[in-house]
Amino acid sequence: MVSNNELKNKYLEYQKALLSYSAFVYMLHVVNEFVSDSVKKLVEAKAQIIGKMDRSIEFIGVLIQPDDKASILLLQEKLHRLGRNASEDEIKKLYGEFNWMACLDIHNKPWTYQQFADNMKIMLSSNAEKKYSVSYEEAIDELQLDSNEKELIAVAKKLAYLKDARDDYRRKGIFLPRKCLKKWGGG
Repeated sequence: MVSNNELKNKYLEYQKALLSYSAFVYMLHVVNEFVSDSVKKLVEAKAQIIGKMDRSIEFIGVLIQPDDKASILLLQEKLHRLGRNASEDEIKKLYGEFNWMACLDIHNKPWTYQQFADNMKIMLSSNAEKKYSVSYEEAIDELQLDSNEKELIAVAKKLAYLKDARDDYRRKGIFLPRKCLKKWGGG
């Protein structure tokens, strides 16, 4: 059994870590906004030069798509692989993996199975898997990006992943201790 003093000390340790983490999260947000805006301006300028301004949004999409996949992209990928005729057992398996995703803040409750299944149906019907008519390498070549510009794109890709991964940890960090918090709160 953990004493109240030990619990208090652990909570204070958590608060100290949270304060440090929050500063890094804010910096990540600011840097991500700056880099994303820089990539957008770069791609639009290059697309303008080669006369393909109408494809700038597609170029941006394919260039900054993260190599690593955070949970939301993994869920979308798995869902689209199953397709519209996914069985209830397949949806239940996904629910077991991703039911924590609704927990963005402490007041958000995890999805019930029905809420999850309803959301998955909406995702399948309205959010077709993104397919680009150009590959990453083709976009790099068409836009004639130099080594510094390629490095900027690489940073943007990594930041896009980190932003999504940060949300994964935040959501899991809210979901996982729910039973403990409920017990400590007398509920």
